[in-house]
Amino acid sequence: MSPTRACLACLAIALLLPLSACGADPDGPADPGETTPLPTGGITLMALGTHDSYATPDAGPFALVIISPEQKPGAALARARDGQPGVPVLAYLNTMDIMLSRAAAPDSFWDAREDWFLHDESAARVRVRIGSYQGERSRYGMNVAQPGYQAYLADRAVELLGAGYDGLQLDNVETSTSYLPRYVGSYVSGLPVELDEAGWYAGEVAMLRAVRTTVKAAGYGDRVILFNHIRA
Repeated sequence: MSPTRACLACLAIALLLPLSACGADPDGPADPGETTPLPTGGITLMALGTHDSYATPDAGPFALVIISPEQKPGAALARARDGQPGVPVLAYLNTMDIMLSRAAAPDSFWDAREDWFLHDESAARVRVRIGSYQGERSRYGMNVAQPGYQAYLADRAVELLGAGYDGLQLDNVETSTSYLPRYVGSYVSGLPVELDEAGWYAGEVAMLRAVRTTVKAAGYGDRVILFNHIRA
């Protein structure tokens, strides 16, 4: 799989970015009439999955690189820095769902935390993207409003930043839920009983706050955290 899938760097959300990353002076302009120039647009290389090399001899230069850290985040980071020297590298972290067959923790870990999952009215775990992911590759919707799951994501964020990443990309952050009746059978396996639309929004905001608070407390307040916004 070639790491050529790219997206615009405008994914960055100023709410979670350090001021310096937005081109702003934390103390403000020295002269009230002075304006601080904002950076021009750049291209982000988003290379998800496993790659032996992140070099792109026929593309670039890039302003930012986003990769999947997977089970050996330090090794993946080293390959990314080797392939794209001098470019900030962010670790990808999906917040909405999980593929258990690729999770680092064993099934027993997840079974003991059943309340982290979303469930339909029959108490079955809700699956997402059901048209593309089935069987061992099934992806299960997670309850972003559950404090334990929020803490899990926050701890994972600290782990990745501790491995040396310049920041994080939190994926699939929805400010309006995609768990809607019209998507049942095509996108999701059922409707979750744990959250309505208002609860989903509140849960996402709480999750983002938990990640930011934990990251800052761990001493990584200067790292970039961005998330992509999904609206159903």
